[in-house]
Amino acid sequence: IDHDARGRSALARIVVYPGADHDFDRAGAPVHAAAAPEHGDAEARAASQKDVAQWLAR
Repeated sequence: IDHDARGRSALARIVVYPGADHDFDRAGAPVHAAAAPEHGDAEARAASQKDVAQWLAR
């Protein structure tokens, strides 16, 4: 997906964080909820928050 999306628009960017659970919106997946993630990556979280803030400030 990332490779196919590059060059098509400067308005969006796809970032994949290795090991992150990103299938929450997958069609047909059973609905589930968790009080907190089982594990985390503080560095990836900080980077994503910085990226979002920069994108919103455009």
